[in-house]
Amino acid sequence: MTKVLVVDDHESMRESLERLFNESGDFCVVGGISCADHAVRMCGELSPDIVFMDVCTEGGASGLKAVEAIRKTYSEIKIIVMTAF
Repeated sequence: MTKVLVVDDHESMRESLERLFNESGDFCVVGGISCADHAVRMCGELSPDIVFMDVCTEGGASGLKAVEAIRKTYSEIKIIVMTAF
């Protein structure tokens, strides 16, 4: 089963993605957070296989900067960047 971390500041979007992944049977959501500033730490704690990252998150935190930091520390984690822009 593929472990997923969802990073999105819109609670309804985050919950919808979590529900979709969990109901698929192929994915297991290990976490959902609203701020990209916490993504690197959560990757260390939760060991996801994939991170779904919003470009702009809570408090104006940059998902793109978080992607760079995750790549440096956890190069094996796949990251899918999403945006509503």
